[in-house]
Amino acid sequence: MATLTLGDFSDALSQVFGPNIISQINLLAIGLNLIPTVPGAGKNAAWTAKLTGRTNAAGYVEGADMADVDFDSEKREDAVLAWAEYRKGAKVSGLAQAAAASNLQPGSVLSEGLGDLFSDEVTDAIERLALGMGTNLYNGTGGGADPMIGLETAVAAAGVYAGIDPGVDPEWASTVQSIPTGDLSFSKLRAFITAIYKASGRRPDLLLTDPDTFDKIGDLYGDGRRWMESLELSNGQGGRREIKLVGGYRMLEFDGIGIAQDNLATSDAIWGLNTRFIQIKQLSSYKSPMTLERFLAIMEAVTGERLPMESMGEMTAAPGQLVPYVEMLGKLGDSDRAQIKCYSQLCVNRRNAHGRLNLV
Repeated sequence: MATLTLGDFSDALSQVFGPNIISQINLLAIGLNLIPTVPGAGKNAAWTAKLTGRTNAAGYVEGADMADVDFDSEKREDAVLAWAEYRKGAKVSGLAQAAAASNLQPGSVLSEGLGDLFSDEVTDAIERLALGMGTNLYNGTGGGADPMIGLETAVAAAGVYAGIDPGVDPEWASTVQSIPTGDLSFSKLRAFITAIYKASGRRPDLLLTDPDTFDKIGDLYGDGRRWMESLELSNGQGGRREIKLVGGYRMLEFDGIGIAQDNLATSDAIWGLNTRFIQIKQLSSYKSPMTLERFLAIMEAVTGERLPMESMGEMTAAPGQLVPYVEMLGKLGDSDRAQIKCYSQLCVNRRNAHGRLNLV
């Protein structure tokens, strides 16, 4: 008597999928989460840079009158950058949404508890917005598809930035050093930090690097690595904010400074940043002043369900960070459409308070 096997009647069975879609995409944009975001205003991202114009005080003869040279003043220059515009879209047909909603195994289409197909697409678009901006945070050129002016241009030892030329104003330059990869040591890191301090009178409070360089730094500790599970950085507006690390993410601690790894960071470089003097300015959208509450309300109106807070993705993980603007677009047929956008720009408002250490 032949044994009845699964293969004999497999075609008559329904396919049962697991309860969640498992994303294979690395969606972390660490730099965007750590550099503070502040409100922007006006036709561009602008601030005033104060540069050396006065001379130091000197002795004088008793009773002498003040001379014209005693009334000198520091130099003030306008620093101006154009706004960077980023967007992604989400569009799902009515048929696709109806089929997904009627599926007896919703886990085959959607992650459990995330609402309907359209809200899932919006969430994916938000995350892709973060990835595009998070990459340009380092390599953005200020034009075309890369409208943010990234750290590779902003934190540099030469070159005009925000309309100010360090050839005219030497203070308008960052500390840039290079060392052989094999020479990386705690001593070299301290020398790099000290060089930034000598140039600006400020120490960095954050070191950003790529994962491979992060591991090289970690190897310097041997078995005595010092980990941080939270850190305190500037909120970009004169105060401080505490960042608690979640999801198993940890940072190395070096002389009281947090070292973070960012998969989007420039390879073989260590960025020394002082978060008091670097911000991402974000311009509010006039037509869609999106808050977390409003986003959830829109999604509830579209889907009929209240989405959980975590559905906003990595970009809105904590206060002081970028907030995407979700704008529902007019219906032109049997589909729902949304535009997810952001008007912002990276502003390094004191160039000599930052630096870059290259491993060559």
